[in-house]
Amino acid sequence: NTKTNSVLSLETNQYTALFFNPSAQSILKDKKVRAALLHSINRVSLIQSIFDAHASAINGPLLDKLFGFNQKINDAKPYNIQESNQLFADAGWKKISLEEREQSDQANQLNAWVKKNPRPALARRATTKQKAAFEEQFAAWQKNKESAQTKIADSAQKSTSLNQQFFLQKNNTLLTLTITVPRQDEYQKAAEMMAEAWRAVGVDTRIETV
Repeated sequence: NTKTNSVLSLETNQYTALFFNPSAQSILKDKKVRAALLHSINRVSLIQSIFDAHASAINGPLLDKLFGFNQKINDAKPYNIQESNQLFADAGWKKISLEEREQSDQANQLNAWVKKNPRPALARRATTKQKAAFEEQFAAWQKNKESAQTKIADSAQKSTSLNQQFFLQKNNTLLTLTITVPRQDEYQKAAEMMAEAWRAVGVDTRIETV
C-alpha cells in the first residue's frame, strides 16, 4: 500500500498594518507625505521576506472575505520610488546631503542652547568692577558654549545613519519619523524593512521598541 500525505494550507482572518499617527507626528498630517511614504514601501518584497509569500496585500482595514468589503474602494499606493520622490518635492521637501544635515542639525541645537543659556549682558554705564565681572562671566559662557558645540557635534555623528545617502528638509526642519513596534520578531523585521525603505527616500527614520 502506498500512503500519500497531503499538506493543507489554512487562511486566517488577521492583518498586520502600519498606522500613521498625525497627532504624535504632525508631519503626517500632509496627505502627500503619507502617500509618498506608502509609495516607497515594496509590499511584495516585504510579504516575501516576512511571511514567505503566505500573505496578501490589502488596501484597507477589511479583508476581502469580511462583510462590508468593497472591491471598488481602492486606495492602493503601488511601490514607486519616482512617485514617492515627486510627492515629497511637491509637498515642499528639499533634498540635502549628509553634511548639510549635520550642519543644520548642529546649528539648531546650538541655537537652542544659547536660548537656554543667554549671553551675559553689560550695562551701558558699567563701572570698572562691573566690567571686570562681565569679562569673567563672558569668558565662562564662551567656554561653556564651545563645550556644548563639541558635544553636539559628537552626538550628531553617533546618531546619523551610515546607510542614508540624503535627507529631506523643509523650513529648516528635517523630515524625521519614529516607528513604534512591539517586541515581536515579525513586527520588528517589518519595521526595519520599512525604515530602510523610508531612509532610501530621505526620511530620517528611527525605531522604538515597546
